[in-house]
Amino acid sequence: MYAGHRSADLTNWARAIITIDPTHTNHVFRFIAAKRGGRIGWRHDDGDVKYIRYFCHDTAGGLAWREPTAMDELEAEIKKPKKSGGGKTKDDLYALVPAETAIPKKALVSLAQTMDIGYNRALGFIAELVSAGELYEWRVKRPKTNPEIRISRYPQVDPK
Repeated sequence: MYAGHRSADLTNWARAIITIDPTHTNHVFRFIAAKRGGRIGWRHDDGDVKYIRYFCHDTAGGLAWREPTAMDELEAEIKKPKKSGGGKTKDDLYALVPAETAIPKKALVSLAQTMDIGYNRALGFIAELVSAGELYEWRVKRPKTNPEIRISRYPQVDPK
């Protein structure tokens, strides 16, 4: 809320906030109990607090809201766009690591993002590949700061 309004002044004046987001189904909307959502009284079947509910425009009765049918909610879920990068694997990230040298970890993550591998997904793949011994972290000393972390297909050779 603060990031969207850029200050606490606009956010704090309201006692509660509900955000209405459209879905990819024209008449179905998602209501999000953003500020003080636990007090609104929405509950799941097991009694836990519910912060998101779907409502529909009642097209037959004019401008009004109605409870969604099971079909409305199913339609909203089916039409939800697929996340990009879902088909990318560890092998796709591994292919981005140069065969002969090491690449700075930040540069590898950035390169992975250009290939539709998300930031967190790229970090996870790197951690898995390092843990499995398929990639190696190098630590390259820098003056007056922490060492730079680089990723390589080979272990770092200790210069002596």
